[in-house]
Amino acid sequence: MGIKLYCNHVFVSDEAKELVPQFLTVLQGTLDVPDLPLNVSRSYLQNDPLVKKISAHIVKKVADKLQEEFKRDSENFQKNWDEISLFVKYGLMTDEKFYEAAKDLVFFRSSNGELTKLEDYVSRNKEKNSGTVYYANETELSSVYMDLLKSQGLEAILVDSRIDNHFLQFLESKNQDWKFQRVDSELAEQTLDKDASPSLADSENKTEEERLKEIFDKAIARGGVEIRTEALKSEDVPAVILLPEHLRRLAEMGQIYGQKSTDLLKSHTLLINRKSRLIRNILSTSKGVCPERAELLARSVYDMALLGAKLLGEEEVSEMLRRERTLLEELSAG
Repeated sequence: MGIKLYCNHVFVSDEAKELVPQFLTVLQGTLDVPDLPLNVSRSYLQNDPLVKKISAHIVKKVADKLQEEFKRDSENFQKNWDEISLFVKYGLMTDEKFYEAAKDLVFFRSSNGELTKLEDYVSRNKEKNSGTVYYANETELSSVYMDLLKSQGLEAILVDSRIDNHFLQFLESKNQDWKFQRVDSELAEQTLDKDASPSLADSENKTEEERLKEIFDKAIARGGVEIRTEALKSEDVPAVILLPEHLRRLAEMGQIYGQKSTDLLKSHTLLINRKSRLIRNILSTSKGVCPERAELLARSVYDMALLGAKLLGEEEVSEMLRRERTLLEELSAG
């Protein structure tokens, strides 16, 4: 396995790490370098100008071959993208010359099912996204977040590789006009109903936003949750959890190193859709003879939002089921 090093057909070493960049260590073959001494040491390989020149040439040849394959049969290249994507991405991040030579060969799968280059994604969504690149993992493709995006003709790219968290940040550093935003970190402007009527103050001089915040604050009864109300174009979604982009990235980087991320993600925003029929009913219930029922309903809405964001552990799910039973008992009692 790997690259074997020869000098004039005489075997020298099977350790050619200095000759072959780390992202290409999966390559197999032989290199015959006539000018190398037979008793070559690792320090020699690290410092020899010829070795560095050979290494740069290998990188160039690999990049040229990738470009050649793409131009020869782009359909077949994309078909094999999943097999080579990890090595290409790692190479782009760790070798500047490889980045310059192969940066236009990166593909992501779009939520519409097709492979796309980021340049093409940004171009066709320019008027809608203003340079924002929405992204999601496999499980989020069938989430309420994606449903809201798709309802407005928007798309997201799929990122599911362990390296992608680092790769997106790398791409941001290389392209200042690109901003990557996970679908659950903030809702797209297009999903908000800008023409919705503003809420008016009630008899207690409180707006709907203020009333909803009171209800949900009491129902949730813990810190770290910011309550925010918006009018969404969809009336079917009562609420969603939004996780700050920087915290999500920290959590995912921590998972790579085996760290738990639950504490980080406890700080989030609960966005309440004041156009939702369920939210309207909660407001009405809070003004009736049984305002406590409104709090139970509000907590149920929060639990559903947490469930949709996959933020409930086993213990939290058990507690949620207990609360749901209590709510059903209340409702069935009339």
